[in-house]
Order: sequence, then structure tokens, then C-alpha cells
Amino acid sequence: MRRYAIIAAFLFAIFISETAQAQFLSTTGSCPGVMTFDVTGAIPTSRVMYIRAFGTGSFVLPPWAPCGGTVTGLDSTATFVGWEIANGFGNCTLTATVPPTACGTIYVQVVDTLSCTTSNVILIT
Repeated sequence: MRRYAIIAAFLFAIFISETAQAQFLSTTGSCPGVMTFDVTGAIPTSRVMYIRAFGTGSFVLPPWAPCGGTVTGLDSTATFVGWEIANGFGNCTLTATVPPTACGTIYVQVVDTLSCTTSNVILIT
């Protein structure tokens, strides 16, 4: 039984590495105001984690977080914003009201928590 579990885990790891995609993050709307943060290229039905920070860098997600050990493009001020589930095409959208203080000062990135891959980093403008 243990042998089958090891084989299944190995095959799942191969599947994830073969299907790992780089997702792309873009925005629509204007700051301040209602903005949408659109993700394309995630693994279909995966949970996508939105994070934000005051700067760029190489913050490593803590070991207790989903995808712990993943290096982001954000600095150590990175905080969790929200989750969305990618649809069958690997797309998802988060809509938020962005305050004036975030304009030009907040960076956003997403992590596909199935493949633990990160998107591009964008500055909210």
C-alpha cells in the first residue's frame, strides 16, 4: 500500500511540474476607485493567493503559509489580500475598492498555490 502512495505522489509531482505555468496579473479600473486584478495562466481550479507590499524585493513565504519557501517579487512588508479560485481556463479576478493612499505605493503579486508559481509584480496606479 505504501508503495502505491509513493508512486502516486511521484506521479502528482511530475504532473504539477509539467503543468506549472507562469500566471500573468493585470489590472483594470483606476486608482483610487474600484479596480479588478485579473489573473490568466493559473492552473485550472487552483487557489490563487493575492499578496501586496510597499516595495519589491525577494520576500520568502513563511513555512506555515501555502507554498511556504516560495520567493516572491515583493519586499518584507508583504501581506495576504485574498483568495480566488481559478476557473477551468486558469483565470480569476479579484475586485477591490482601492483607496488613494495605495495609488503609486502598493505592489501586488499572486501565487498559484497548486504549482507555487508567482506572477509578475504590478504597481497600483
